[in-house]
Amino acid sequence: MEFVQSINKKEKQELSLSKHSSAPKPSNMGSTASTSHKGMREAVPMWIYTAKLPEDQTNHKFTSMSSGMQQLGPNTVARQRTGKFDTDAARWKEGFSSGKHVFEVVFPVAQRGVHASVGVGHDNVPLTLNKSCSLVGNCKESWALDLSTRRAVHAAGIKKYPSTQVFLPDKFYMYLDADSGSLMFGSDHTYYGTAFDGIPTDKPLYPMVSAVTHGATITLFYRGEGVVRIGPLRKKR
Repeated sequence: MEFVQSINKKEKQELSLSKHSSAPKPSNMGSTASTSHKGMREAVPMWIYTAKLPEDQTNHKFTSMSSGMQQLGPNTVARQRTGKFDTDAARWKEGFSSGKHVFEVVFPVAQRGVHASVGVGHDNVPLTLNKSCSLVGNCKESWALDLSTRRAVHAAGIKKYPSTQVFLPDKFYMYLDADSGSLMFGSDHTYYGTAFDGIPTDKPLYPMVSAVTHGATITLFYRGEGVVRIGPLRKKR
């Protein structure tokens, strides 16, 4: 019970600090280009800077999860199952089949263990598997980054990601372009490039997370839908 209370307090602090913020600002991104998994130089998509929160955020929360996951708040889940021979997952309430969307993820490096996946999947992706694996990304209905192995995972396909093979920090961003079927990641200082492209969007894609470590706590915030603008971004006077 003490564990749950301490996490709830932490989440409230994060919500207080984050509720008025939006997508990372250009000055925070640092690198203006990245090498994608295809080995090509890739510019930062400018729409990630234009994301705005919707007025109605009732659907932007976790609502589906395995029995091995505990919901600590609308945006936070923790793996409560002991042992490392099963994998548990949680799924976002709202799925996306169009638009460009920004998500902020908090998944502490110290809690990731051997497999820790963040990505998207269809609503029929299982929420638990009786093995230690990258559950999100394990099947043809899901696409994910395994933060521990630094691999972009989809069914039988595995690619090194990011190309620099650095570990993503405790807090990072997931960018879903549901118009083109692309999934990218970045941090406050680095854009890591495209992890997947050509993802089918005939069915909604739901943000998903999975973990194998007991106590692994994952928080996801929806930062809004980006708008494509023609020309350079202008600073407000």
